[in-house]
Amino acid sequence: MLGNTVTEAEVIQVPEVPYTDTFHPVHHREVISVMRNSVQNVGLEIVNAEYTLAREGLQFFGVWDLSHRNADMCWSLGIRNSMDKSLALGIVAGTRVFVCSNLAFSGKYLEFRKHTKGLDIEELEYMAFKACLLYTSDAADELDGVDLGGRRII
Repeated sequence: MLGNTVTEAEVIQVPEVPYTDTFHPVHHREVISVMRNSVQNVGLEIVNAEYTLAREGLQFFGVWDLSHRNADMCWSLGIRNSMDKSLALGIVAGTRVFVCSNLAFSGKYLEFRKHTKGLDIEELEYMAFKACLLYTSDAADELDGVDLGGRRII
């Protein structure tokens, strides 16, 4: 199954999976909540959101376009998560991000984290904060003139 476009409500309704001693899955709704809080904490807004689920909802892929400083640039965040041990939690950011259910995942900022017992909400918040901080620091100055059509989700 390649994945299907869904609403945020459908992503949030995916059933939880149990923890084990070595596997601590973070639910998709927690990833969305933490990412949204980080975006808001740096003074940005989500202006467009696209989501895809695969493997009966156990894999989640998303792209958010964020508010921008001028008409020439749009900062985007990409998210991927699984609750079936198939892939690490990932966050990508930039004016051009690519997130695909075939596991293509690229952008200016990229970070992955396995779902081990050390992964908790605080660590996820830090990952999200770093992705948003990049925009508010040097990225906005470096990336002038990029059109708004930069994000892709398949």
